[in-house]
Amino acid sequence: MPEGFRITDVKRDGENVNWSRTYVDTSAEGRYLITYECPKTSVSYTLDVTVDTTPPELVLLGVDESGRARGPVSIEGKGERDTLTVTKNGEPMSMLLSYTLTQSGRYVATITDEAGNSNAYSFAIMVYLDKNSRIFVVMFLAAVAAVAGIFFYHRKHLRVR
Repeated sequence: MPEGFRITDVKRDGENVNWSRTYVDTSAEGRYLITYECPKTSVSYTLDVTVDTTPPELVLLGVDESGRARGPVSIEGKGERDTLTVTKNGEPMSMLLSYTLTQSGRYVATITDEAGNSNAYSFAIMVYLDKNSRIFVVMFLAAVAAVAGIFFYHRKHLRVR
């Protein structure tokens, strides 16, 4: 408390806490109502402050314990007022429409709450074959097999005139 003021009452989440006339420990999380006064003017004041030091957490679906994913990664757990920023290979990404990442690369997802607490999650999406890639590989192999079949057919049935 500044000089010339004294604390008259302190409550954290509606419960009494230990305090002195000039000091109150606000290191524990919660909503503090601190009543103090100026003895010279007999004017009382109330300070209403919320202490929040817990960072928000995200759930990264598809990421293993080593921070790698072999497929798409879905980001869940973002609160309504939290801010999510995602970088891919150091470049910022837009996450307006979807919270699912599909491209391979190194990512950092940072979640920040209104109090300024933040958590950063680093992970990598490895190169993987999705449904479209598998269809392309099957079609490519079928085309190669067809060309090889035609080649061998013409080689077996070669006519010299």
